[in-house]
Amino acid sequence: KLFELCDGKLGATGCVAYLFTRTGMVRVPSDSSKEDHFYEVAIESGANDVASVESYWEVTCDPQVMTDVVAAITKADFVVESSEIIRVPATTVEIDDVATARKVLNLMERLDDHDDVQSVSANFSIPDEAIGQLE
Repeated sequence: KLFELCDGKLGATGCVAYLFTRTGMVRVPSDSSKEDHFYEVAIESGANDVASVESYWEVTCDPQVMTDVVAAITKADFVVESSEIIRVPATTVEIDDVATARKVLNLMERLDDHDDVQSVSANFSIPDEAIGQLE
C-alpha cells in the first residue's frame, strides 16, 4: 500500500538485488593519535577499505570476514560501536527533478517508519541544488 500511495510499484522478492553488493560495515570512534595503527589492524584483518567519516572510522569488508575484522579491532583495544551487513548500490541514479525527489524521499521516510520494515537500501542521489529547493 505504501508504494501505491507514493506512485511506486512493488516488485518480486529479490528483483533488484543485483543492483546492490552486500558489504560488511564496522564503525569505530576515531582517535587521530592511533590512526596509523588502526588502519594497519583493519587492513591486516581483511578489511577492504577504511574511511574517516565525521568522528568515526568506517571499515568496509566482505561479509564473510566481518567477524574476523571486528575481533582484530577489538583485540587491538579499539571500541567497535557497530557492525552490520549493509547493501551498497552498484550504480547510483541521480534525481534532479524536485517533484520526483520529494516523492522518493516521502516513500523512503514512510518505509523507514513502518513497523514491518527491517531495513531500507536505496541507489539514488539528490544534488544539493534540488535538496535546497525541497526545504
